[in-house]
Amino acid sequence: MTENIEIDELIEEFNQYIKLVATGSMTIAESFRNKQVQIALKEVTNFVEGMNWLITANNYFKTQNVISMFNEQKIVNFFEEINEGLTMQDYFLVADLFEYEIAQYFADIPVVTVKN
Repeated sequence: MTENIEIDELIEEFNQYIKLVATGSMTIAESFRNKQVQIALKEVTNFVEGMNWLITANNYFKTQNVISMFNEQKIVNFFEEINEGLTMQDYFLVADLFEYEIAQYFADIPVVTVKN
């Protein structure tokens, strides 16, 4: 029973966090476009930490009776594209990535549910 409560809480936190990522991605994009690079870089660091938490939670879901459409490879691809843009110091490219790809992905992802 305790494990069911814990998994339910984790699912709820996961779903709530997913909803926030699209908005956070837009904030990062705006920071880059407004040439607030240091602020944007800090936000990117927070984004990466959040994605690592989502990946860890998603891996746990795989061991439980949980359905998740969260695509870890897509996140890895985002990381690679972000890194590429930052390496080139092409902050407008990174802003576009956050606005048009990352925000959209997280706006469209279905909630995590328990298998019946």
